[in-house]
Amino acid sequence: MVRYRWQRWLFAAWAAAALFGCEKKITNPGDDGPALEATFSSIQTQVFQPSCVNVGCHPGGGAPFSLQSDVAYQNLVNRSSPYNMPRVKPGDADSSALYHKVLGSSGFGRRMPLGGNALSAEKINAIRDWINAGAKND
Repeated sequence: MVRYRWQRWLFAAWAAAALFGCEKKITNPGDDGPALEATFSSIQTQVFQPSCVNVGCHPGGGAPFSLQSDVAYQNLVNRSSPYNMPRVKPGDADSSALYHKVLGSSGFGRRMPLGGNALSAEKINAIRDWINAGAKND
């Protein structure tokens, strides 16, 4: 029994990090950069990078997947999610878990980004429009 105590402690530490690792008080960056477009490259630089990667939630460590620019597209489009729908289903935002997570839809867990302000309507609409336009990797 004693020999398993460290394993239970390690599991508890890992579980706490997974659940609370992203619980940082963050603010979303202002709109001082180029205009946001409904394209993957624009969403990557103006939404995912500052609101998801740079705050430590999706850099490739504790979160379920990375949103770093070199792997974000592959980790999102046509990838399964725990919500019985793909993370991003090209052409159908309503059937895409990413859209529901940033929108804060009921039944999709806590709204993203965790610990920060909700994304602006402009950013959510850009994600929705990119998905509905086919979720191309531009």
